[in-house]
Amino acid sequence: MTIPVVFLTAVLKKSAVRYHYAGGEAAFRVRYPYAAEDRYLFGLASMSGQEMDELLTELAVANIELTRDGALADRTGGALLSHPDIVFSFCDSAKFAGLEARLVRDDPIEMAREGEGIVRFLMARGFSFEVPTASLADTEDGR
Repeated sequence: MTIPVVFLTAVLKKSAVRYHYAGGEAAFRVRYPYAAEDRYLFGLASMSGQEMDELLTELAVANIELTRDGALADRTGGALLSHPDIVFSFCDSAKFAGLEARLVRDDPIEMAREGEGIVRFLMARGFSFEVPTASLADTEDGR
């Protein structure tokens, strides 16, 4: 899943919004009803650098730090502030040609939350799992 990068776009991880923004995703959607979103990301776009600065200041006051929680990109110039979990790539579709952002890795807590649903689904259908009891530190080579 991806979100398009239009003009200047601040791309935020939904997991960060969920944990750091007062009221979580629901409050974020009320405050920013026109934010682009996919399953994992929110995108806030602006045509003006000054307006984007004001938006980033507003987010910082609301405990969303772009360096920790997201990235910033320009449609023509690419990533202006990168994040290791968010990748920008060029899309050449007939519907939308330009940059798009996607999440490539989420926080361990979010991965565990999604994994729990998958495991419950499989267990309800008869699959069983063995969870190793030894920690990585207990193994000889640490792998």
